[in-house]
Amino acid sequence: MTPRSKHLVVEHLEAIHADVFIEFQSVITALVDRRNGVYALYSGSQLYYVGLARNLKARLHAHRRDRHKGLWDRFSVYLTSGDSYVKELESLMLRVIKPKGNRVKGKLKGSTDRRRDLDRRIKQQQELKRRGILGKPAPVERPARRPAKASPLRSHAANGAVFLRAQHKGKEYRATLRKDGTVRVGAKSFSSLSAAGTSITKRATNGRHFWRVRNAANEWVRISTLGS
Repeated sequence: MTPRSKHLVVEHLEAIHADVFIEFQSVITALVDRRNGVYALYSGSQLYYVGLARNLKARLHAHRRDRHKGLWDRFSVYLTSGDSYVKELESLMLRVIKPKGNRVKGKLKGSTDRRRDLDRRIKQQQELKRRGILGKPAPVERPARRPAKASPLRSHAANGAVFLRAQHKGKEYRATLRKDGTVRVGAKSFSSLSAAGTSITKRATNGRHFWRVRNAANEWVRISTLGS
């Protein structure tokens, strides 16, 4: 087993011909068998497909027989030190590159789409320019009234319970934060968010960073992004 590294990608092979699985199977097995990471399939020099796997050799071998058979002849693999962020890395690659062999679009869970904010800011700038052209004074900006600081979690819990989600090693976990502050995961209850997270990761875990909750825009975001 490869020692844990501070880097995400610890080993890689690029532009390797698919025939290596036939002519040098024992060699490729020694390098990538039962290793996790991201891989890319190519047709000549053109990127065809991007994916992730916990057993790169088995996944690549399978693609020589499934619906991708005959559509690629070279591959690259990027072996990772762990799988904590591999799914997000794959999703990012899918959104940026858009390989024609992939049927799904990568989802960026926990990331906020700022398109509406961009649109609002552009309109504000356009309005200021329009007023300048017409000789109208710019509108006076009044300081926004600060709402009373209240925990979004406490306000949810006041109405019953808060539903939580988390991702760990490619698996999704669900939990419920109850009115009394305890967190229920499956049939077990924990005294805090961190205790519930630690029960899953088996190591000290910041619960507010580990668990996600729906925000006002109905998006799943880390609790730590919601404030106190």
